[in-house]
Amino acid sequence: MRALRAGLLAAGAALPVLVLGAAASPAAAHVKWFFENEGYPLRWDLFLRPLPLGFVAGVSLATLLAALLWRARGRRGFVPGPEAFGADDGARSLFYALVPAILGVHVAVPLLVNGVQGTLFSPDNELPGAWANFLGLAETGVALSLFYGGLTRPAAVALAGLWFAGIPLVGLQPMLDNVMFLGFAAFFFLAGRGPLSVDRLLFPALEPPARYARLAVPAARIGVGGA
Repeated sequence: MRALRAGLLAAGAALPVLVLGAAASPAAAHVKWFFENEGYPLRWDLFLRPLPLGFVAGVSLATLLAALLWRARGRRGFVPGPEAFGADDGARSLFYALVPAILGVHVAVPLLVNGVQGTLFSPDNELPGAWANFLGLAETGVALSLFYGGLTRPAAVALAGLWFAGIPLVGLQPMLDNVMFLGFAAFFFLAGRGPLSVDRLLFPALEPPARYARLAVPAARIGVGGA
């Protein structure tokens, strides 16, 4: 009896999905990574309208109020941290040591792929002429540096330079679409690549001062949030 009831419930839950799927019609969507984006320029006139500006003002006000509340709470976070779920200091220290390595691999993979293909940060940003060779080589070098953790801070400066070089080469809008790489550059410049890196073993003098580390995560958040 229970099996029959469960089967009827599953069938009832699946029926709306099947009906909607059968009634669905093809949809045309614009995805910048797979289509030419010349027909979709950056429209500041659409942004500078009352409704978008109202949303920006509302979000800014909410952020300010949240910051004031955070200070009033003694700088305690609103979301429970790992310690609330049983993580001790040793486990958290180990995880925080792994974060730069994890992020380094995460950033290195798209840089390596796009560098080999002659595109800047994403497949839709094709570099013109010989720039595809020069900047593609630079992307590959930065990717390897972040992957292995060698010469990380110079690579972070180079990554920021690639972002700014992309503005005249592929346009402001494509770079704003990939502004997270500017945040990643700031993160690695401020925090380095962590203990699991070539820098820690061979080039410790190139690592950033410890006092910079507290600024690394906010810098990455700003970059990722801006994207």
